[in-house]
Amino acid sequence: MRRIVYETTNTGRKELTEQQTEALQNAITEYAKTSERIYIKEGIGDVGHNQIRDTIANFMQVKKNSRPLVIIDYLQLMSSPDPKSRLLDKQIVDKNVLELKRMTRDFNLPIIVISSFNRENYTSSASFQAFKESGAIEYSADVVIALELNVNKGSDGKIPEEAINNAKNADPRDVKLVILKNRFYKAWTITFFNYYPAFDYFEEDEEKNEKKK
Repeated sequence: MRRIVYETTNTGRKELTEQQTEALQNAITEYAKTSERIYIKEGIGDVGHNQIRDTIANFMQVKKNSRPLVIIDYLQLMSSPDPKSRLLDKQIVDKNVLELKRMTRDFNLPIIVISSFNRENYTSSASFQAFKESGAIEYSADVVIALELNVNKGSDGKIPEEAINNAKNADPRDVKLVILKNRFYKAWTITFFNYYPAFDYFEEDEEKNEKKK
């Protein structure tokens, strides 16, 4: 089997083994089956809720019996609903959150929105206060999920920066998913994962999850 040599910004130049080459080719084949159903609209600060609404409406007009799953990556990069106004960053984000919520009702479809955290919350546990420039997330979202490194706090209640840096350099990284809000089921549940940065891959840590039951 011919080996593949590829370059990636994550790991640099690397020659794959035959087993890895086969796995990569299988992954490409599997992705090809779903890629035709994936539509990506790129933008940096120039895509707002009106463009998103129009895109959804156009899609549903073409695909008569289909409703898309919409993923926004990420909330703080959405443009202002009124570029001529002098809205604060928080007002822009809150307005976009409310408009996205309205779309879920109008089109009867799910929207997953990724949000960044405030820098001051990097050394504390995930909470509603950690979401950058938005209070509307807590009240408008049906489900709020946080993903964070599984690191113990220090005696002051904060997570030491050294511990965070060590956790980031681990391979795999020990991370946990915390459900902060859930209108449909239980909240404040935790699921542990191993994260492999080179492959951007999450694997459930069955041993840790079994212990917490």
